[in-house]
Amino acid sequence: MRQPTAPCAAALPVPLSLTAVLAFGCYAAGAAMGLLAGATTSVGSVATNEDLPSAPWLFLHNVGVLAWLALGLWTAGMVSGATMMVNGAMLGWLAGHLLADGSASVLYTAVLPHLVPELAAYVLSAASSAAAGIALATRLRHRGPDAHHPNRSWVTSWLRTQAIAIGLLAVAALLESTVSYV
Repeated sequence: MRQPTAPCAAALPVPLSLTAVLAFGCYAAGAAMGLLAGATTSVGSVATNEDLPSAPWLFLHNVGVLAWLALGLWTAGMVSGATMMVNGAMLGWLAGHLLADGSASVLYTAVLPHLVPELAAYVLSAASSAAAGIALATRLRHRGPDAHHPNRSWVTSWLRTQAIAIGLLAVAALLESTVSYV
């Protein structure tokens, strides 16, 4: 006789807070590597852009990063982690290069205003994609007699988190187009 299960039991086998810490850790590791590279290399330059991209263009560009982060849904977070690391490395390189050149004020005025909502959106997206990917992998691994009735609460949780991330990216794009100048 089959045992009844709760409809929302173990929607996400890994807490979202844990995957958020891991996503931020990947970003921080990438930023540390980029900071070292930017501070020790003299290759490249940072130019301010007099002709700023529009907020819709910046928003669509950042949503493209969310699409890469969403690939963690099918890789149990591995692509999300790698994307966070690459994104962190780019910011780290910029910060290292600016600090080595004595241009810390550019970092404070051009990057930091939009960093908080943009990074929050990326961490939320990466964390929910990793957690939902793990839930999907767990579901596929433990196929049972009720496999044709999957628990879909992780899908709604993932979609809700992605919607919040998109809202945060809209705020970041407005800040980046009006306040930031690189």
